[in-house]
Amino acid sequence: MKNPYYMLWADAFWRQIKYHPKEKDEVGKVFNSFTLINAVNLGTVIIWITMLYGKIEFLQIQFNIFPGTVLNKVFWFLIFFYFPFAIINYFFVIRKKIYIKIKNEYKTEGKGYFVHYGFISVFLFFVTVLIYGMLDTGFIAVLLCSAPVLVFGIIYFISQRVRNNKRK
Repeated sequence: MKNPYYMLWADAFWRQIKYHPKEKDEVGKVFNSFTLINAVNLGTVIIWITMLYGKIEFLQIQFNIFPGTVLNKVFWFLIFFYFPFAIINYFFVIRKKIYIKIKNEYKTEGKGYFVHYGFISVFLFFVTVLIYGMLDTGFIAVLLCSAPVLVFGIIYFISQRVRNNKRK
């Protein structure tokens, strides 16, 4: 049985090679994309845990290293969400050039597994934020703020259906 985690990685590599053949650093781009999507998934899980059980204590830590709040929030995101998955992805895929074995073993040829995984992850994140916002602030304000995201998700899924029907 094939490992779905490695199948997603292989699909991401093949898509990068297929659509950007002249770019040299395919490993770095796929690594960053995969790590960001994993961080989004962790954020979704943490929001659900917060909704069900209350605040999570370690997430209350704030950094005041940089002037202004934007850089401090980016640094906070990197520490709690990005770097843990960067370390995991490094040890499972990048270290000892395991990605070469993955590309050779899983010939997905860019079938879209990674793109679907990414869009579904981001869509679930925005739906989670929408639900959290409805429970926390009020329905109308959240609906107005998240309407573009919902419209984008609906258009994406309709376009995928049309594209799949044209292939048949």
